[in-house]
Amino acid sequence: MTAEVPATIIQDVEQVLARISDAFVKLDREWRYTYVNHKLAELAGMNQEDFLGKSIWEFLEAVNSRLYTELHPAVAEQVTVNFEYFYPKWHHWLKNRVYHSETGGSILITDITE
Repeated sequence: MTAEVPATIIQDVEQVLARISDAFVKLDREWRYTYVNHKLAELAGMNQEDFLGKSIWEFLEAVNSRLYTELHPAVAEQVTVNFEYFYPKWHHWLKNRVYHSETGGSILITDITE
């Protein structure tokens, strides 16, 4: 039996993710966006809702890219992965810290373009 997480804790976590200066992404096991904070939307020049439910691979046009080969081990092998990657679609260099979970993965992204 698993304990239910109180709504106040969920709200607190969402508020923290909304305030951090780095971009944050939560993906499900099918690589679909389930959460993006405002920083990622700002970086991409889009709305947060534009990401939700879409596959990261189709959205970023990144199948067979270095991004693809770096992200897969994090979820498939349940390991943490850190790497820098140039996102051609957004014209930014980003440092990615990928964390696994049973339900998919999370990515903390820092813009290092400058």
